[in-house]
Amino acid sequence: MRVCCGAQRRGDSGVLGAHRSAVVAVAAWALAAVVVVGAWARPAVAGRTYLALGDSYAFGFETLTLAEQSYGDQGYVKRYADWLGTAAGGGGPGGVRPTVINLAVPGEDSTSFYDTSEFGRNLNLHYYNRAEEISQFDLMMETIQTQRTAGNTIDVVSFSLCGNDLLGLANDPDFLDLTPSQQQSLVLTILFQAVTNYATAVEAVRLALPGAEIILVGYFNPFLAVPDSPVFDASDPALDLLNQVVAGVADAFGARYVDIRGVFAGREGELSWILTDPPAGSNIHPTAEGYRLIGEAMIVPGPGVMVGLVVVAGWLAGARGRRGGQGRGVVLARGV
Repeated sequence: MRVCCGAQRRGDSGVLGAHRSAVVAVAAWALAAVVVVGAWARPAVAGRTYLALGDSYAFGFETLTLAEQSYGDQGYVKRYADWLGTAAGGGGPGGVRPTVINLAVPGEDSTSFYDTSEFGRNLNLHYYNRAEEISQFDLMMETIQTQRTAGNTIDVVSFSLCGNDLLGLANDPDFLDLTPSQQQSLVLTILFQAVTNYATAVEAVRLALPGAEIILVGYFNPFLAVPDSPVFDASDPALDLLNQVVAGVADAFGARYVDIRGVFAGREGELSWILTDPPAGSNIHPTAEGYRLIGEAMIVPGPGVMVGLVVVAGWLAGARGRRGGQGRGVVLARGV
């Protein structure tokens, strides 16, 4: 698999290009990191926008029979946006729900995030209604700029990515013929490439929106409900590692990781379509109830505390040092 990052692809000589080595360092570090960042304060803001990014989990895809075109105000994004519209979520006494802009693309992986190769973008009307094709990365950056120009504030960004990088292995018959050690080696290679791409995207969001809450949603393992699946044995260690690296990226860039495995534990078959959407074992997406529970898992109890700002302050300090040639890597400050 090639590694495709938006900044390098366009020959960008700006901040993202300069930080490429730092992002690779974060990817390597994240493979061994397991962290949880604290909650953020979220004041009520007029003209609030919630930006959602990622794959079919973020888009809210359920089954082939429900695969209708939409703007993506569905799934866990809808559930979380509803909560953001409450007083506890920063919606103020009148309960002002933020504008939802969901750019997620069903089938997207960490490489196609930077190009237009994933056909699933046709389900998302943010792409379908455009005269020209555009990658999710480029539309993300365009959206951030247009919202800023309009005087709106993107104060929440959620992200689900890299699951399809692993799913590609699960769908590869050659992978199933490998020994366990060979499978592990290939998983590590794929994950390193994926997390490098993911870290580049999260860094771009953090640079563009230094005050926003960034939420990285993890993955559950639906294959635990299918013991006779050919990927049953390999799936759990691979998903564990994926969630660890996602948590590491969250920590490095002042984001909040949401672990959803506990929500689905023992109920993977009930809360996903893995057993009921034919052929059984092929549809890994949550049901409506599964998405509702993911949305609840994203909610921070109470008004929140500003410990996440400590992480951002540390990251920004490291970024300034790297721009001045005074530092190496990324400052991995953690919330408490």
